[in-house]
Amino acid sequence: MKRNIDLIRELLFITEKSHRSVAVWTIKIKGISAETIDYHAYLLQDGGYIKADIEQLEDDTFDTVLIHSLTWSGHELLDSIRKDQIWEKVKNRIAEKTESVPFDILKQIAMEYIEALI
Repeated sequence: MKRNIDLIRELLFITEKSHRSVAVWTIKIKGISAETIDYHAYLLQDGGYIKADIEQLEDDTFDTVLIHSLTWSGHELLDSIRKDQIWEKVKNRIAEKTESVPFDILKQIAMEYIEALI
């Protein structure tokens, strides 16, 4: 499955807004399957951006996905891509050059735009 950076950002916002743990099955995003949301929550946990309980089955599907909170790195990432204006610039800059980039590069591009604003 290909990583969807817009979905990653949306899950970070959902997690930040919640004052308690979020069962991923309760998250409904138009045009996005539950399996895709589960996988992206897994990616966020694997990358160290969220604290979550994720039970992965032998067939690589997910039985339980419960997001508890953002980690420090998750807050830092969300702060770097929070503003829609910056987010769109980051995505456009990436699209001009290539189809996708590592997440560290994405964060670096966002930080360049933020630094230019300050």
